[in-house]
Formats: sequence, C-alpha cells, structure tokens
Amino acid sequence: MRFLFACKILSSKNWWKRGIREFARYIAEGKVEIQDVAVGEEDGYCSISTGASIAKTVEASANGIIPLTRLDTLLRDTEVTFLKADVEGNELQMLKGAKELIIRCKPKIAITVYHAQNDCWEIRDYVLSLVPEYQYQLKGMVAWGKPLMLHMWVKRPST
Repeated sequence: MRFLFACKILSSKNWWKRGIREFARYIAEGKVEIQDVAVGEEDGYCSISTGASIAKTVEASANGIIPLTRLDTLLRDTEVTFLKADVEGNELQMLKGAKELIIRCKPKIAITVYHAQNDCWEIRDYVLSLVPEYQYQLKGMVAWGKPLMLHMWVKRPST
C-alpha cells in the first residue's frame, strides 16, 4: 500500500519538514511519496495567498512560482482506493482536478467541508455528478454550525 502526501498547499517549510519527519519510516519503506506541489483544478503554476488564519487560497497564475497539478495528472497510472484531504478551502478545486481519478477508481473520500469557502452540498453534488452511485455521510460539527467532514463511498459487491 502506498500513500501520497502533497504538502505545498500549506506553503510552509515547517509543515513540509513535519511531513517528512512524521512519514520518514514510510518514505524509507517506499510506502509514502511526498510531492512539493499544490493540488488543484489545472496544471501549471499558482500563488498561494494567506489570510488572517491558516486558510490559504490557491490561485492559478502564469506568474506563480509554486507547481500546481491536478490529481488526475499526478496519479494518472495509480489505482487510488482512498482520498483524504484538508486543503484549506480548496477542496472543490482539488476534486475537479481529480475528475478522471474519481470516475476511474471510485475511491472512498474523506474531505473537510468546514472552511468558509466550502459548501458541503456543492462538493457532494459535484462528486455525485461524476459517479451517481456514491453514498455519503456528513460527520462532526464545528462551533459555527458547519459539518466538519464529508465521507463518500461506493458500495462494493460482497465477495
């Protein structure tokens, strides 16, 4: 089993170092691959703007210096069974960049939906427009009344 940890969305060397430190054993075993990229709706470059909190906004930009990639590009030849993401409000853009992956692999999805710019129903509806067989459940609640996580899955036939 292999995992991919794309860290650049947080745009912080501290987070990058933390990811390498926490996954060191799994990197050495070839189970984790760390990519220094932002994930989004298109391939190219981007800039990441910061707000008053940890939340960031990824904006595709010809003048950007941060590599931006779609998960469809990054994981083109990979069978993905589980997709978990907390990309600071850019979850829908990331999923749009994973359109082919979602249709092809139908992975289980656990994605944060509590960020101000997220609409859990829009995210759910987007995934359902790709694969109507997905089922879903919202879990958790943050102080300001938004769901915390959206879990989605396709029931597999029993063996």
